[in-house]
Amino acid sequence: MHAGQFATLRRVLEHYNEAPKAPAGRSELSPLNLTDRQLEQLEAFLRSLSAPLATPAALRGAPR
Repeated sequence: MHAGQFATLRRVLEHYNEAPKAPAGRSELSPLNLTDRQLEQLEAFLRSLSAPLATPAALRGAPR
């Protein structure tokens, strides 16, 4: 997360899924209640957003 609280993307997703109470004050988080499978799918999707392009460079240009 923004301050480095969690070492992995999976742990960040688990944090938001659990939405623990704030140590002080009030939290606006609500538990997502995702299953383990849904968390796996969400993590895979998020990782795909930064994956290298699979399209060959010759096909990535503007249409002619």
